[in-house]
Amino acid sequence: MLKKNKKILSVITATLVMAIGISFTNVQAASIKRMNGSNRIDTANKTAKEIFQKSEAVILVNGTGYADAVSSAPLSKLLNAPILLTENKGALESDVLKTINDLQNVKKIYIVGGTGVVSTTMENSLKSKGFQVIRYDGQKYGDKTRYGTNARVAEEILKLSPKSKTGILVNGQDGYADALSVASVAATNGYPVLFGNTQNVPNVIKNNIISKNKLQILGVGGSGVLPSSVVSSVSGKKITSDAQSKNRFQTNLAVLEYFKGKGGLDFSNVYIAAGGQAGKAGQSQFADALVASAAAAKTGSPLVLSGLGAGTTEIANAEKFVETNIEDEGNLVIVGGKASVSESVEQKLDEKVGDFRILDIF
Repeated sequence: MLKKNKKILSVITATLVMAIGISFTNVQAASIKRMNGSNRIDTANKTAKEIFQKSEAVILVNGTGYADAVSSAPLSKLLNAPILLTENKGALESDVLKTINDLQNVKKIYIVGGTGVVSTTMENSLKSKGFQVIRYDGQKYGDKTRYGTNARVAEEILKLSPKSKTGILVNGQDGYADALSVASVAATNGYPVLFGNTQNVPNVIKNNIISKNKLQILGVGGSGVLPSSVVSSVSGKKITSDAQSKNRFQTNLAVLEYFKGKGGLDFSNVYIAAGGQAGKAGQSQFADALVASAAAAKTGSPLVLSGLGAGTTEIANAEKFVETNIEDEGNLVIVGGKASVSESVEQKLDEKVGDFRILDIF
């Protein structure tokens, strides 16, 4: 049984109102200092410097969408490369360039996405500064969509993890909650996160990645987002039943339970972020969880969805999962301000597993 005095050493707080930034400060136990920040780009910059500190590579994606960033989470783990964001408005933002230089050893910049999301002008500008720039998009496959990019990133993941014969299939069209749930698990095991939809697995992924590499496919999500017929079309199996997947929060815990049984998660760190509200895919829905999934991927830690969008039952289930699994003296990292992960959720977690020492994002 877990000890009541388990220390939750880190709580990350962020103001989620179209703008978030990060700064890390220890403050008194059981209190949260909350400040407004600049924007999501600044969040990524400061996360990169705080968590990675030094790196020989970075991954650059468009910060106004999520598909390319979700595809990149396992790649980030394998390359030990932080994910940085750009708005793709002319030259690379000066703060992003400063972050790259602050990481000291960066020689390679991996652009994920086509020229419509990260421009050729930006690519050439980075090359002129002496960086080796490598772009992963669907051009190789003649597919300019997110599916082409997803296939190209998956190809690289499998090259970096040649023993991997497994891919995780999620809905990559209608939302990213399930993809965020599996990102850290996929990264830990060297699995690509592959995109399907409610109708099929696009041929660019089915033929060039799944069939070519003879991958075993694990499907994640309820029938409403990933029908069994889609999973069976690539000879895959579902690891989440409809009974376990009535919503994104249940799916999240089902995925974590499955991989916990396989010994594929490190519970010395547990991340909490808002799962968002179904049917609302605005920018605020996944910002915190996207930041959390990249951080969790680095250490092979679970990301538990709670807060915004979760009902009383889902919040209670998340609390129980954390209480049952987090290691003694483990770190609980809450990503999100009170608008996304409420003070009430935090207090209940405190009651369940112990004391907080605060690490602020502002």
